[in-house]
Amino acid sequence: MELQKKDQQKKLTWREIYLEETLNALENGGFYNRHCQFPRTIKLPITWKECMCELGGMGNQFSTVLLVSTPTGGYPVGMALYGIKPNGVQATVKVYEKSYVGIATKHCDYTHLAIYRISDMHKDQTFVDIEGYSFGSVEAVLCYNADYSKDGTCKSSDESLFIKNTNLDLLKNKLLEKLSIRNCRTPIYIEPLVRLNANMNQGISNAIEHGWKNNVSLGVNTDILNQWYGSEDLNLFHSNLMEELSRLQNEYKFVYVRSSSSFANISETEENSHNWYTEISILYNNNGDAEPLNLHHTVFTYEHSTEMSSAEEKDHFVSEKNNNFMRQFTRSYFTTLFGFKSWKEMEEIAVNLKTENSKMEPVITYSKFYLTTKQFFTKTELTK
Repeated sequence: MELQKKDQQKKLTWREIYLEETLNALENGGFYNRHCQFPRTIKLPITWKECMCELGGMGNQFSTVLLVSTPTGGYPVGMALYGIKPNGVQATVKVYEKSYVGIATKHCDYTHLAIYRISDMHKDQTFVDIEGYSFGSVEAVLCYNADYSKDGTCKSSDESLFIKNTNLDLLKNKLLEKLSIRNCRTPIYIEPLVRLNANMNQGISNAIEHGWKNNVSLGVNTDILNQWYGSEDLNLFHSNLMEELSRLQNEYKFVYVRSSSSFANISETEENSHNWYTEISILYNNNGDAEPLNLHHTVFTYEHSTEMSSAEEKDHFVSEKNNNFMRQFTRSYFTTLFGFKSWKEMEEIAVNLKTENSKMEPVITYSKFYLTTKQFFTKTELTK
C-alpha cells in the first residue's frame, strides 16, 4: 500500500508531460481515427527552450512517431536523451519558423502520415506551467498527407513536394521506418556526430589525441585496416562509418571520432597530384578520459573530388551527387566531418598551397557518436 501511495505521488517528468501533450494534440487532430481529415493547421507543444522532441515507435495497439527537421527538411542538430522508456521522448531539437515536423500514426490496418511546416513560433506567448515545467506551442501548416492501407496502397496529396525537396522524401521514409521499430528507444533523425568543443571538456580532446598518437607511435594496432573511399562514394563512406559506430556504441560507453584532413600527394607514380584526404579514426573505452582510449582497427579514408568547383555545375554528376548528400545535414556538419566550412573553402586553400608550393598541417576535429553515453566527463568529475 505504501509503495502504491509513493507511485501515486511521484512527480511527472518533463518528458512524460511533453509526450502526453503531443499525443493529446494528435488525438484532437483526428490522427487516431480510421479516416483522418488531416487538419490544415495544428498546434504542437514546445519546451521552455523552444525545442520539440523526436519520439515514438511501434507500439502494441497504437503507434505514434514524431520527427523534427531543419527548415530544409534535413537532419537537425539534436541532443539524444538517455534512460528512455519504449516509444518515449528520445531527443530534443531546437525548432525555428519553417522547420518541418513529420507525424505518423498506425492502428490495426490503417496508417496516417503527414508533414507540417511551422508557420508561427508564437514569440510573444506566455508559457504555461505544468507540474513545475514551462511549455508553449507552435502552429504548423499541412504540406503533405498520406493514408496507407493494410495492403500497402497509398492515397496521398501532391507528391511533387518531394521533387522540389528531396530531403522531405528522406523525412517521409524515416517516419515509416521508425513506425516499424518496436519499442523504439533511440532517435533516428538527428545528426549522428556531436563536435567536441573546448568548453565541453578539453580533457577529452586531449585524451583522443593522446590515444591516437600513443597507439600509432607504439604500434599497438599493427593490423589496422584502411577502408578507402573515392569521391563518388561519399554516401557509402558515411553510412559504413555510422554502421561501425553504432556497433561499437553497443559495446562501449564512450565512442569518439578523430577526423584529420590533409592536402597531400600519396601517389607513388604521379608527381604534383596533390588532393584532399580525410582520415577518420575511432577511439573508445568505458571510462572517458579516466583511462587511455583504444584505437579501433578500422580507419575510414575519404578522397575528395579533384574538381570540387564543379559542385555547382549540373554536368558533373559525381560532385553534384556528393553535394546533394551533404544537403541532408546542417552546414556545420561539414566542419564536423572534414574540418572546413565547405568544399569551396578547401579548394581555395588548395589553390594557394599549389601556387606557393607550401605544406599545411592536417586540420583535426573531434566528435562523439550521438548514441554514446551522455557523459562527456570522467565518472569522478560527474560525482563532484
